[in-house]
Amino acid sequence: MLTMNPVHTARHFAWAYLLMALCCVFGTSAAMAQAIHEKVAFTEPFDLTLLAADLTCLQEDVQVTGVLRTTVQVTDDASGGLHVKVGQSTDLIGVGLGTGDRYRVSGPFSFTVYTPDGLASRVEHVHNVILHVVGPGGDSKVLLLETAHLTTNANGDVIVDRFEFEARCPTT
Repeated sequence: MLTMNPVHTARHFAWAYLLMALCCVFGTSAAMAQAIHEKVAFTEPFDLTLLAADLTCLQEDVQVTGVLRTTVQVTDDASGGLHVKVGQSTDLIGVGLGTGDRYRVSGPFSFTVYTPDGLASRVEHVHNVILHVVGPGGDSKVLLLETAHLTTNANGDVIVDRFEFEARCPTT
């Protein structure tokens, strides 16, 4: 349905899990006394092609390019829990591959990981993506919604595994 750079997607997960691992190794003993909060921000290029054959809302394939501004916050709480929050804002533009028409593109991305005891085996992960693409004319709009929720217990067994994806054709 969508063609996306797999390195870009993998990078989100790699950053979050790397930060979580570092905090587990270096921050656990200090976190018992007080909360420790780390924050990093960066930008990265984005390139995604939306295919009209898969998204009937679009009249043509649309290449979406630009920059994602990402903020990652990691907090070790006083109880030994670890909270990782990733948020993104977008500076994106779409271009119709057939007509060259410009499309407005917006949407946030959020990703949270929580483990109450700093162990990677016991974790709750929630991920939300909204991508709204609006082109010229009333028939060139699409709203893409993606939600993922994964929870594991102390044994690493998956107890919640939910993934939802929806493409809507807004009429207004």
